[in-house]
Amino acid sequence: MYIALWQIESPGNLGTIIRTANAFAARGVILGGDCVDPYNSKTVKASMGAIFHTQLAHVQDLDALTNWSRKFGCHLIGTSAHGEQIVPNEWEPGFPLMLLFGSEGSGLPAEAASLVDGMVRIPMYGVNTSLNLSSAVAILAYLA
Repeated sequence: MYIALWQIESPGNLGTIIRTANAFAARGVILGGDCVDPYNSKTVKASMGAIFHTQLAHVQDLDALTNWSRKFGCHLIGTSAHGEQIVPNEWEPGFPLMLLFGSEGSGLPAEAASLVDGMVRIPMYGVNTSLNLSSAVAILAYLA
């Protein structure tokens, strides 16, 4: 599994995501577009050292990310509030897998929908319509 992040802005979120990726044995974290610097002191601190044991890569645009995922035979699954709701104990995403998450404020750009193999969303039942990005990554990484 790979975790791909599109234009992540928060150093704390990125560090926590790197820590999560390492905890769930992800093969790496791919940073897309203008992501926060992974070696920002807040990112390094939030990663609890996992940044030094996790492969990081950078792609400039979504086409490059898509090409990279195809080159390695990954199922590229995007995340969206409008994606197909997964059933937690029944979700079988297919491997190798690349989970793609959008920025904290605006999610994935509309063009991502035509580039991915599918879009999913985490079922939510409370008053909120979204989760913190690092929480969403942790949930889907665990379920995968």
